[in-house]
Amino acid sequence: MYPCKHNVNHILMKKLLTLLLAVLCAMSAWAESFKSGKITFDITSDNTVTITGADKDITSAHIPSIITYNGTTYYVTEIGTYAFADCTALKSAIIGNHITSLEEGVFVNCTALTSISIPNSVKTIGWMAFMGCSSLTTITIPSSVTEIGNEAFSGCESLTSVSIPNSVKSIGWHGFAGCSSLSSITIPNNVTEIDFWTFYECSSLTSISIPNSITRINHGAFAGCSSLTTLTIPGGVTRIGEETFEDYQLLPDIVTEVAEDFFSGCNNLKKIYIPKGSKAHFSAKLAQYEHLMEEQ
Repeated sequence: MYPCKHNVNHILMKKLLTLLLAVLCAMSAWAESFKSGKITFDITSDNTVTITGADKDITSAHIPSIITYNGTTYYVTEIGTYAFADCTALKSAIIGNHITSLEEGVFVNCTALTSISIPNSVKTIGWMAFMGCSSLTTITIPSSVTEIGNEAFSGCESLTSVSIPNSVKSIGWHGFAGCSSLSSITIPNNVTEIDFWTFYECSSLTSISIPNSITRINHGAFAGCSSLTTLTIPGGVTRIGEETFEDYQLLPDIVTEVAEDFFSGCNNLKKIYIPKGSKAHFSAKLAQYEHLMEEQ
């Protein structure tokens, strides 16, 4: 004998309520937060947690790959946006190898930070990740990273060296702006465009290695680089934006457009070398420079 329609509906409703209760319980568990030392974790699934904050007086942060809470072991898979923002006493951080991205503003304004260890699991360094870390002197970006976000290292005024691997395909605008102690930079050969104001006010920069992959140098990319004395633009560049460079410049034959404020603030500019036979083409935009010289 088959159950009546009323009983079937009752059974279905009971199953639905049981399922809903189970989902709500799981969501409640996942929404739970806990602290380990001075770091706050949020449970995001039955086996993962995200770091969402830290006490402002934290001096060192060892971000583990796994952590156990109430008898359950969780993978630490994410450091949330602004998790360590304004932790001005933080001097060092070691990041566990399950972290795949450094989110927006994760270490912004950690003014005492001098040492950071980034694992090979990290693929992206987000917007303003290290902005204002004024005590950071050196950083090694692992070969797993493919993207450096906007303003990622902006205002890191003590940064003297940075190693950017060839895995990096893009560097965002203002990426290293205001890194006034940075003396040299090598742009990876998978990058095709230097974004707006990327190296603005890198006033100690004397050497830049630009790869042949670059086709476009945007507005203000090297403006304020007052110590730059020599630079060669590769032949693949077809567009150079306004207020782009300081100091000496070699323009390749293939450059078809130079903005009027191309050399804005070039206080040490002595000579501009242009391709042979192109003086008439460039003189209208560069007439204010007496030493406009054609290559021989």
